[in-house]
Amino acid sequence: MSSSARINPPSGSADDEAYQRECEFALEPSVYGLMKLAIAAGWKPKHAAMAVAVLSVQFAREEMKAKIDG
Repeated sequence: MSSSARINPPSGSADDEAYQRECEFALEPSVYGLMKLAIAAGWKPKHAAMAVAVLSVQFAREEMKAKIDG
């Protein structure tokens, strides 16, 4: 990852017990910021949160890989 990354990188391997929590901690400010932007744009919090959840599942299934890589 480049030195201009705005999200902290992991401090250990994905096999580490704390890896998932560390990832959540690193992403939390960005997700909250995204939610604030969506709500300010007029989206209901419940719907914005569900959209993030759906997109996250799609990403986890690699359905969004082309959008991220492209």
